[in-house]
Amino acid sequence: MSRDDKNGSRRRAAAYVRISTEHQQCSISNQMSAIREFAKRRGLEIVEENSDEDKTGLKP
Repeated sequence: MSRDDKNGSRRRAAAYVRISTEHQQCSISNQMSAIREFAKRRGLEIVEENSDEDKTGLKP
């Protein structure tokens, strides 16, 4: 099943993943894999991928 825009081309999307604390369970690569699979199932074309690996959630 492909979801196209009015011109018949695939809808474009950007993927953004991040790790906010060292206690977070899901890695950057696991998050990106899940987003890629989500986009594939919905007929989206990922045109840009961004990640933020800085630990920003909790300070010791």
